[in-house]
Parts: sequence; C-alpha cells; structure tokens
Amino acid sequence: MRLVFPAVIVAVFACAPALAARPHPYLFFQADEVAALREKIRTDPVAGEAFAGLVRSIPANPTIPLPPEGADIRNQWNRAVNQSGRLGVNAAFCYLMTGEQRYLAVARDYLLTYAEHFDSRVNFHALQDKSYMRIYYTGSFGIKAAWTYDMIYDALTPAQRAAIENGLLRRIVQMVRDSHGENQSDGNAMRAPDYEWQAGQWNGVVYCNAGIAAIGFVLGDEAIIDHAVGNWKTYLARDVLTDGLWQEEDYAYAAFCMSGMVAIAEMAHQAGYREDLWTIRVPSRPHDQWDAAYASTFPGEQDDPGYRTLKSYFDAILDYQYPSLDDGNWGWQMNDASFRSGNYVSFYELAFRRYDEPGYAWFLSRMNRDRGSWTVWGPIGPILHHQPLPDAPPRPTASRWYGHGRWLVLKSIEGSDYWGSDALYAFMPYGPYRTKALQRLSVDLFAFGKVVAPRVAKTSRHQSADEAFYLHDDAWNNVKVDGLNISERRGTIADSKLTFHDFTPELKIAQASLLIESYVRPSIWEDAVIDRREDQDHVISRTLGLTDTYLLDIARVRFVQPAAYRHTFEWVWHGAGTLTLEGVRHDTTTHDAWSAVWRDDDGIGLRSTMLGSPTCLTVPLWCASPHGQYVKAARSDRDTAYVVVHEPFRDRPRITAVDGLVHGDGRVAVRVAADAFTDVLVVRYDGDGPTTVDADDLKLTVTGPYAYVRLAGAALTVRGDVAALRLRAEGVQHATLNGRTAAFTAGDGWVKVETD
Repeated sequence: MRLVFPAVIVAVFACAPALAARPHPYLFFQADEVAALREKIRTDPVAGEAFAGLVRSIPANPTIPLPPEGADIRNQWNRAVNQSGRLGVNAAFCYLMTGEQRYLAVARDYLLTYAEHFDSRVNFHALQDKSYMRIYYTGSFGIKAAWTYDMIYDALTPAQRAAIENGLLRRIVQMVRDSHGENQSDGNAMRAPDYEWQAGQWNGVVYCNAGIAAIGFVLGDEAIIDHAVGNWKTYLARDVLTDGLWQEEDYAYAAFCMSGMVAIAEMAHQAGYREDLWTIRVPSRPHDQWDAAYASTFPGEQDDPGYRTLKSYFDAILDYQYPSLDDGNWGWQMNDASFRSGNYVSFYELAFRRYDEPGYAWFLSRMNRDRGSWTVWGPIGPILHHQPLPDAPPRPTASRWYGHGRWLVLKSIEGSDYWGSDALYAFMPYGPYRTKALQRLSVDLFAFGKVVAPRVAKTSRHQSADEAFYLHDDAWNNVKVDGLNISERRGTIADSKLTFHDFTPELKIAQASLLIESYVRPSIWEDAVIDRREDQDHVISRTLGLTDTYLLDIARVRFVQPAAYRHTFEWVWHGAGTLTLEGVRHDTTTHDAWSAVWRDDDGIGLRSTMLGSPTCLTVPLWCASPHGQYVKAARSDRDTAYVVVHEPFRDRPRITAVDGLVHGDGRVAVRVAADAFTDVLVVRYDGDGPTTVDADDLKLTVTGPYAYVRLAGAALTVRGDVAALRLRAEGVQHATLNGRTAAFTAGDGWVKVETD
C-alpha cells in the first residue's frame, strides 16, 4: 500500500506524559497474556470454538470496504466502517494467536487504508448527511481502530505507526471534537452545541466517548484520556440513578450504554490509569445543578447516598430478574434484550473478576457464556473473559422499589431461595419522567416459572407487530378512563408518588398514584395545547398486596373536582392460556363478584376474582387480540375502584372463597379463604382516618393504610397499624404482631390480640 502523509498534521492535543510504560497490547489484555490465550484456545472448548469462528470470518483475499462518496450515515457509511473495523480487529487477534502474516496484512491494510482515505471517504463532515447516528457509530469505529492498532503495534514500522496515529486515530478524535455549528449532527440527539464532544445526554454520545477513550489509551495520550474519563464521570454521576438503574430505563439501551461505561473502566484498568474506575465513587450532583439542556432525569423519592458507583448498576439489574432469570418484561425494546443469552455476559464476567463477587459467579453459571457483549468485545469476548467459576450461591434478593426510576418489584420469596423458585413476582412502573416504560401503573405478574399476566405491549410502537393495538387498544394490564389508556398523551402527569409501602415476610404492599392534569391537544403526537380542562383532572392509584399465594390489586380512579357526569372506566387484564369466565357471562351486567380464569397447556393458570361494586354495575367482557385472550371490566360512574384477587395456580386453585367485608369510602376489606389458611386484608386506598371491620366473626380497627391477618392452623399472624383485633378462632397457640410475639386471650370461640 502506498502511504500518503498529510502535509499538515493537526494536533488535537499536545502530547501529555504517557501512562506507565508497558508493551502493546494492553487495551483489553496484556502482552504477557498472549501465550496463555493461545493455550486457552487450544484447551478450552468455548474459547476454541470462538476462535474458530474468528478464523472463518476472515476471507482468504479480503478487500477493505470504504464508504462510497456521498454516503448516507445509517446505511452506507456505517456498513463499510463497521465491516472493515470488525475485519481489522478479528484479523489482528488472529495474527497475535497464530503469527500468520496474512492476518497481519489484513489488519495493517485496514488501518492504513482508512488513514489514507480519511478525508475523502471517512470524515463524516464531508458528507451531506448529518444523521446523529454517526456519533454512535464513531464509538464503535474508534474502539475497533484503536484495538486493531494495539494488537499489531509491534509489527508495524515507525512510518506506518505515524501514518495510523496521525492520519486515522487522532483524526477520529478531531472529527468528533469539531462537531459543532454547520457540521453538527441533525436529529433528536442535539442537546447543546458541543454535545458530540462533551457529555451530552444521549446514549450515542456515551458510546462515542468509549471510542475516544480507546484512542487515548492506545496512544498513551493522557489529555485525551482525561477528557474521556471526565465525560465518563459525568455519565456515572448523572445517568446512574440513586437506585442503581441506568436512566434509559430499558433493558437493551441500558446494556448498550453500560457497554461503553464498562469498556472504559476495563481499558483504564488494563492501561494502568491512575484511578480505578471499577471502584471509584463519583459524587452525585443535585438535578438542578445540571444544564437544563441535559435534564431528562429527575430526583427520586429515596435518599441519595451522595455518590455513584459502577457496581451499583450490576447489583440493581439483578433485582429486576424473574426467579427463572428469563427475559424481563420491563423495557420497551425486547427484540434482543435477554439477560442470559449474551448482552450482559461480558459485563458480569468482568464484574466477577474486578469485584471478586461470588454471587456474580452463580448468575454467570446460568448465562450463555459462549457469547460476548455484542457492542465491544463481540466474538473475542468468550476467549478473553470465559473463566472457571467457583461453586457459589446466588446473591440474596428482596422486594424493593426503585425510587429514581419509580418502579416496584414485589417478590413473595426473598433471599437466596428466590432464585429458581416458584415465587410470585409483581412488577409495576409508576414514574412520569421517561418514556421507555410507557404504561405507568401497568402490572406484570410472574409465578411458577413463567409470566402468567403479561403487559402485552412490551415493545415500542416502531417494533410492535400490531401498532394500533399497542397504542390505542387494551394492550396493557391497566385502567382506561374515557377510552384512553394511562399513557394519556393528551394529558400531563403532574405528580407521581409512592403513597405507602411495607415489605414484610408475610406481605409486600405498596400504593403508587398519579395526578393527571387534563389538556386538549390535536393528537397524542402533538404538544400544542388547545384547552386546559381542570374539571377532568384525576388521580389514578394502584395498590398491590402480594402474599405467598395471591396478589391483591386495587385500581382506583378519582376526579379532583366532583364529577359533573358519569365517566366510562375499563379495567383490562391479560392472562396466559385459554380464558373462561366464572360466575358471570360475557357482556352482561352484575353487581356481584366474578372470576376470569386462564388455563395453559402446562397446567399453570391464573384466577382473577373481582369483587362486586356496590355503587354501579360491571360489564365483564371476554376479549381476544393477536397476543392472546384477555378480560375487560367496564363501568359507568363518577369514579370507581376495582378490587381484584389474582391467584396463580398449578393444576388447581388453592383459594376456595374471596369475600368483600368492606368496600367503599376509600377502603376495602377482603377475606381470602384457602385450604390451609384464612386471610383478611384491609386497605385504605383513599382518604384518611381509621378503618373498622365489624363482621359476625371479626372485629378489627386499623389506624394505618393497611392490615393483614392470617389464621393458619394454630398460628395467628398480624401486620399493620392495628388498634383492635378480635376474631372467631379455635386452637390458636401462637400470635405475632408485626414480627413480634403478641399476647392474646381466648375463650368462647373468640381470640383477642393485645395490640397496645
């Protein structure tokens, strides 16, 4: 190849003192590890198969694709840059492992070709297309170019190194740094004039920064490194939330962003950077200190620890998982978002090594470790990261709420026993700020190793097989008000809060609520306001109470001003399997309780029993969609509260009766009877003041938002703010009140618990 040196080399930075001297390669592994990697490929089946795939990926006489003149960014430019970069990285690694010159030639030609043609074919400023995706693609470009150079550095001549460093690597950095004004990207990524270079809040910028860091580390240029690490610290302080969640609030996007974060932390570790980014604590900053142009995350309801760490993300992501570790139903783009199949494998391989966290080893042993992270390490990942794992128990887990993301995760079994169990799991988002979890107060219910009540519309409208169903129909386990689901794009969620919560061994209970201000807009896609309708402002709340057998579900709609006319309400619930109605017929009216029962071919089913409404008629409707069979409960009233008990079951239900003892005035008392126990659940879902239950066999006064009473054989368990309790029972030998032994008296078939 003919080397072309530009007449003037533009120095992006003056050369700063290099990092601690070490031989190449050192970006993602060290020079003294090459022999061990060769042996690993020879002896380890996973590494051997991954390497065989790399060899097959390199044609005998490959050509180095360049973007065509006038290329568009998303297709032609990206396709050529990504394909050639992948070819260069794979060939460079194959050269290190085999010493074969044909692999060296491919990797060297990739770097020199892109250096020679950078201005004419590669520099995206020369293109008419200004798509903001160029920044994301440049992150991958920078990593691949830097890593290729790192691996073949010793095989290059000084002239070749100068051509690559000055004609390609530093030009990539300059290309990003100069992205402003007339050269800036077009599209929704634009947050500030220098967002492409500074820490603009867009996931593509996060990944671009990883490419810049890779170039800085491979050049030993601390000015570039410090710039990229400075951005990294901003992302950690701003975009990792107080609860450990990444602000994207989405499985696939979080994996993508964290790939860039983890890559920089690992490169800093390998290159001997002065700070350990794996363990560093970055001080958090209050939201109002951020430039408004970058502000799309908001303060949560839990205490801020005052700092952010990378590890908090690894820990937080585990608590979202179902006990089976199957794909969660909590993002909006689930097309390739699998916890076990690959996206997160390299992350936890590295986290296990850097944190020496035994609990991570258990999760890794359940993942598909034959793959690497698709965004950074690709097929080389299993060769680098696949290591023997110790026999370790899983990390314990618990019900929790994510105050910054404002999501609820309730688990009937907690601790290490949760994993692989038949635990019931309920998930509900309620935060108003981000758009990824579109359906606030929509519930997923998981039990016996599968989702038994899914939020069906779990993909974005752009990816959904049935966009109309996703947006405008009954696609969510939620409540519709006057024909609109809770996305309510015509209104504004003015407030979102967790009203109360308590996670005890016997009962996990929480209530979330939204205040929705009503506006009239031309369509759900437009922000323009035609009219403000304060008379239509309303509060929607949802209370979930999870036991080891069932989920109590109270959905409440209350208008802020007394409603001048009746509204239509539709409660929607999806189950898995064949649906039948019990105690009622389709499209008839009833004041009484009734049940919807789903039975699947595997013997796992769900019975959802709705209490009758004392104030209005309910119309149960059996419905079908492209995604399964579901039920609606329609009402016409000035406000409403739906009270339902959901029981997942295997083979047959265990609950024999569900009775309403109190239902109205913002409170409910439900008796749930089963073969082995009888429960009474009391919830004040609206208003304040004490709640009194006065039945033939129960006298109960509750001063707080809830109370739970379970009688199971000789044991009586009580939770909540209970002021008085007297019930008919025989043979009670032990009683507890809020986890402590409680005194009680028994006589004449009654038991009275001392609550003072």
